Amino acid sequence: MLNILANERMKLKRNKLLPACSLIALLIPVLMVLADLREQESITEMMSGIEWLRRLIIPIQIIVYPVLSGFVLTFLVQKEYVEHTMINTLTAPINRVKFLLGKYLVWTMWFLLISIGFTIVACGGYAILFGTSELNSSLGEIIELCLKTGLLSLLSMSPMLIVCVLQRSTFYPSLLFSCGVSGVGFIGLYWSENIRNLIPWSAVTSVTLLDAHGLLPYITIFVCYVVGLLGSSYCFSRQNL
Repeated sequence: MLNILANERMKLKRNKLLPACSLIALLIPVLMVLADLREQESITEMMSGIEWLRRLIIPIQIIVYPVLSGFVLTFLVQKEYVEHTMINTLTAPINRVKFLLGKYLVWTMWFLLISIGFTIVACGGYAILFGTSELNSSLGEIIELCLKTGLLSLLSMSPMLIVCVLQRSTFYPSLLFSCGVSGVGFIGLYWSENIRNLIPWSAVTSVTLLDAHGLLPYITIFVCYVVGLLGSSYCFSRQNL
């Protein structure tokens, strides 16, 4: 597994898409914070700090980040099919599941890093708009909300790996899937709680933004995560390259 991760690291040195997506992931929240600074007085009068944070999370962590994830994961997997490097790699004594898991771990680390970056930007914007004293009193809640949203979103998107494996060198199915994840996550804000908690991508918003109680949304997300990992491993292990 360490050799596989080292190999992925070497490939990423020539990867221009990953830095570009990372820059976009950090630049968008910075621009949104700068835009809010122009209306600081009205924003601080109309909403609390946590309400502002949730307003920031919806377009970025719920809508934008899943789409960017679709680009990153598609590139990591599809590039192997297009350049036929996967065939050469798997002729060596490498377990297919470990090979696929290496791709997933790279994607996971990238997603967690941009989630941490978003958290830092959100804390900075919170301090500028509402003051450092308000930030210090709400810091734990801010960090928990940002990282919890990021982690649950990551878990719920594991079925995208199945799509990437099945589509081989085609790129658009996984991108459409990531757009669907974003759409369901946003539209789910307006669904009833019973429906929202049964769909993993809307269950994320149910838990993080709407303070849903009970275990059902967590179970839905966890089942989706397991299905995504097991399903992609099964499809890839039986695939003729």
